[in-house]
Amino acid sequence: MFLDDFLPVVRISWIDESMHRVATAAMLASLNRGVSLVDHASFVTMRELGVQRAFAFDADFESQGFVLIAAP
Repeated sequence: MFLDDFLPVVRISWIDESMHRVATAAMLASLNRGVSLVDHASFVTMRELGVQRAFAFDADFESQGFVLIAAP
């Protein structure tokens, strides 16, 4: 089952106030108003953790320098 295979490799990272502040500042400074605060928080978290690839369906992650992982 998908969830049984997928959930063991998922890591949940909670952002703290400092990371939230950085994500908010990035969102406010961005020229692309279509990128959400949640996406900006993801970008900050991924950079903090050294994550370079994203399983995502929008090009915002790619435009931020992450490599998109295609669904099988």
